Amino acid sequence: GCPMDVLRQLDGPPHPDATLLRSTNREVDWINLQRYAALGDVPEETFPANVAFTNPDDLELAEQIFHTVPRELKLKVGTRVMLTRNLDVPNGFVNGSTGTVVGFEPSSKSDEPYPGWS
Repeated sequence: GCPMDVLRQLDGPPHPDATLLRSTNREVDWINLQRYAALGDVPEETFPANVAFTNPDDLELAEQIFHTVPRELKLKVGTRVMLTRNLDVPNGFVNGSTGTVVGFEPSSKSDEPYPGWS
């Protein structure tokens, strides 16, 4: 068939786990809030924000960004998450990796829980 026929076959709602690209943070925040609320009454944890800048040349930028970063992160079991920096390259925890929170358990480094990944 022609290329348009192939494209028409693909038309439809996105897969539930698809990453949606939007042009503004406001749109993204709204989608995230809707999906978070849809998870319902499931286990939830709140984590304090951990913002760090290692390059002293970026101090002015860091001060501007610091005031826009949320002070905490709330996660529920079932929340889809995406890394925005490399955490553990050999084990595949790299910028853009996605996962789903499957539970919370105490961390071996502190008494604070950490999210499980699937």
